[in-house]
Amino acid sequence: MIQHALERLNLFLGARVGGQRVRWFVLALVLTDLGCLALSLWLGCLSHRIGGGGPVDGVALGLVGMLLGALVFERVGLYRYEPSMMRLVEIRKIIRAVVILALVLTAFAFYTGEQAARLALLHAMGWLLVTLLGARALVYRLQQSLYSRRFNVSRVLIVGAGEAGRMLYKHIREAPELGYWVSGFYDEDRRALALAGEAAAGPEAPALIAEADALRAFIEREQVTLVLISTPIRSAGECHLQQLMRLTEGLAVRICFMPYLSGYFAKQIQFMDINGIPMVTLGAIRPRPAEQISKRLLDLTLAGAALLLLAPLMIAIALWIRRDSPGPVLFVQERVGKDGARFPMYKFRTMHLDSPRFAYSPTVSDDPRITRAGRFLRRTSLDELPQLLNVLEGSMSLVGPRPEMPFIVEQEYEEIHRERLRVKPGITGVWQISGDRDKQIHENISYDLFYVENRSLLLDAIILVRTLLFAVSAMRTC
Repeated sequence: MIQHALERLNLFLGARVGGQRVRWFVLALVLTDLGCLALSLWLGCLSHRIGGGGPVDGVALGLVGMLLGALVFERVGLYRYEPSMMRLVEIRKIIRAVVILALVLTAFAFYTGEQAARLALLHAMGWLLVTLLGARALVYRLQQSLYSRRFNVSRVLIVGAGEAGRMLYKHIREAPELGYWVSGFYDEDRRALALAGEAAAGPEAPALIAEADALRAFIEREQVTLVLISTPIRSAGECHLQQLMRLTEGLAVRICFMPYLSGYFAKQIQFMDINGIPMVTLGAIRPRPAEQISKRLLDLTLAGAALLLLAPLMIAIALWIRRDSPGPVLFVQERVGKDGARFPMYKFRTMHLDSPRFAYSPTVSDDPRITRAGRFLRRTSLDELPQLLNVLEGSMSLVGPRPEMPFIVEQEYEEIHRERLRVKPGITGVWQISGDRDKQIHENISYDLFYVENRSLLLDAIILVRTLLFAVSAMRTC
């Protein structure tokens, strides 16, 4: 729950704090994108000529392309600062921008009657997708490198050294691209401060402050520009807020507090003003029927095609399992799906028959319950292939949160975990491509909440491609 609140706070801070720094970063992105667009249009014309195409007015195409490209990129939201898991939202925006720009430029070429330009544009848009993704990755890596050296960072003071404060510190340390450096913790509870000191131990550990009288001097000395209150604003946090507003009066310091709106997504939360009274509004995330139908058609098409193409491989795996250890080829287990409905999920058997039927899944490859064939199947995720049958029958989707066992849902699910049950479970998802698979499914709730909040056909396509690349990479290391 705390982790999900922190994810929302990260998005809020990335958009609202450090305006000058964000403006320079956006300017760098604009110049990079325009450079990629110019290079792609030139490469498109060059590829067209090398392929034996007719002459193209490169100057006119370049001018029109640059103008329309800048407009499309801005309208799609490529310059709205929205950090997200593995930059999946940004990748989705880039693909959408390239597709829209391709349609606009093709329509312009049809209108002007430039047949050769239409063919050159096909080449150019392919180059544009590649160059944009590559250039953005380089820009973010450079940005992360500069921030890790404390260049142009915002110095942060965390108020509250409890669990939420320590988790907030961890998130900031793990996301240098946000451009924050934690200079200190403030808490009158010395025991909580000691725990925070242990969690942040190191050569560049933040200062630990227990006296309110020392705060203003510390903020001025360390040039703190951002104060984050991690305690609930309804209790101790409200006292901290009033105290800090007095202490920082006259200083260029922004004070933020965590929005403790558990169980709600960032897209549901909006702010409004009623004649000077600030209000928080909550709205439901309503799935669009057309998108649900399209997702089901995509599931049926891809799952059916995959079963036909992979049938020889699945037969070979079945023979290997029978030869490797006694027992059935398939392992059928009851899982919890959308809206809490239970269904039988199919997998290739990877464990010995005497293993408990309902227990936590192994998290290490040398677990004695796993068979020799099972180690390879788990490492490459090939044990999940029979779930294509679940997709065809409608109990699962290709992309979605992983389905849980009933006893985990009944015993360990909190209200926030039940948000996973809003959508159909999937064979793959954000968690599967993250590489952070050493925890149980319900312990990585932030990945699934990210998918539920941002789900779309384009995001599904991105996750499927990255899953394929992940599986190929895993096979190469076997």
